[in-house]
Amino acid sequence: LSGIMYDFGLSSHQIDSNYRGFSFQKNSDLDMRMNTEQNLSAKTIVNKYTEEELTKVLKNYSEDKYFHKISKKIIASRPLSTTNELVTVIKEAIPKQNPIFIEKTVRRIFQALRIEVNDELNEIVVSLNSIKKTINKNGIIVCISYHSLEDRIVKSFFKDITTYCICDPKAPICNCEIKQQFSYPKKKKYTPTEKEKDSNPRSKSAIMRYVIKL
Repeated sequence: LSGIMYDFGLSSHQIDSNYRGFSFQKNSDLDMRMNTEQNLSAKTIVNKYTEEELTKVLKNYSEDKYFHKISKKIIASRPLSTTNELVTVIKEAIPKQNPIFIEKTVRRIFQALRIEVNDELNEIVVSLNSIKKTINKNGIIVCISYHSLEDRIVKSFFKDITTYCICDPKAPICNCEIKQQFSYPKKKKYTPTEKEKDSNPRSKSAIMRYVIKL
């Protein structure tokens, strides 16, 4: 391959759907499955996971400071069937504050559930590792991430494939036998311009990184 580009963003068609359950702004069934034939859904997670399992999901994938309170409130409010019911529970679990911060928490919890339902982060890791040897010389791998969890995986992967030596700097010769596979361009990170953010608000959190095959 001469190059590959990943766009890890959720499809706008899925977000805007009135029945998929991805958006907290539309009342629908708690689904969130990208593959509608799989068994695990958001409804299964909020109603069947143990408190320990649910807390772990919210902690690791939402990175919201109220994850534990929200987990306890969800457990106490079962059963939950719709996105509106879940939004209400989340709002009841956290302190009264600026609506902007409340919405951010709700958005993070929905993100956490969606990531768990679709095993999104592991899918990224598996795919990146599967393609690094298929890129031709001077070919590129481009990744566009939309939140810190995705970007962290990309940064770690790119760091591994651009590393050329892990020996002690004081060692007279290299003994690690690690060969650098890719290199960075002049900039390691690209973000949307203000003009693009204005015309496409969903690009606001996007971060693009790319590396070049040696």
